[in-house]
Amino acid sequence: MWRDKARGDDGTMSVKRGVCKICGCTDRNACYTDEQGACWWIDEQHTICSHCYYGWNKEKMRNKNADDEQLERRKI
Repeated sequence: MWRDKARGDDGTMSVKRGVCKICGCTDRNACYTDEQGACWWIDEQHTICSHCYYGWNKEKMRNKNADDEQLERRKI
């Protein structure tokens, strides 16, 4: 799900059109909640989705951060 984001040579995340810079969702893999439905682009550059902008992705981001921490622990 987060594969559309890439790390640059300096280790920072690169931002590309059509990929949310916060959660990594895309047009083909949009965020979804029962209350809000599918996300939409907030900006003209299509780099931040409505769910991240309005904070509707809090649970998704908690799960992502936990997954990232587990991956980092396995590398050590």
